[in-house]
Amino acid sequence: MLQEWTAMRADGALIEPFGERPQGLLLYTEAREVVLVLMRSDRQGFSSDDPSERSPQEIEDAFHSFFTYSGRYQVDTEGGVITHQVELCSNPNWVGRNQTRYFHLDGGSLILTTPPIETITTEDQAVQHKLVWARSPLEVQ
Repeated sequence: MLQEWTAMRADGALIEPFGERPQGLLLYTEAREVVLVLMRSDRQGFSSDDPSERSPQEIEDAFHSFFTYSGRYQVDTEGGVITHQVELCSNPNWVGRNQTRYFHLDGGSLILTTPPIETITTEDQAVQHKLVWARSPLEVQ
């Protein structure tokens, strides 16, 4: 489960991309599959349960408060790099692309960081994202 998600701008300012308490799930399987799901904890609901009655603003807000992808992964343990080969994604531009993450283990946590990424929403400054994941205990029945 996601414990923390922050991003540091090139000027040193910290950003919380999905607010103070983002929620997330990261799954790695033995078959080398990865699933990542991120969500703002304060997402607003739609005004109607009918999918045909969504306003453009509601759709935009929902898109910007939820992110997910899945695919295959490769691990370079010596280099501390994991490569996610994106096959399905809420951002269509990521499909077919690799996402490189640097990783290290800290106790029971997996810490993933991105290379610096430039976006318009960060005032044209490169940001480095850091996601801290807690290992979920296995339930054996």
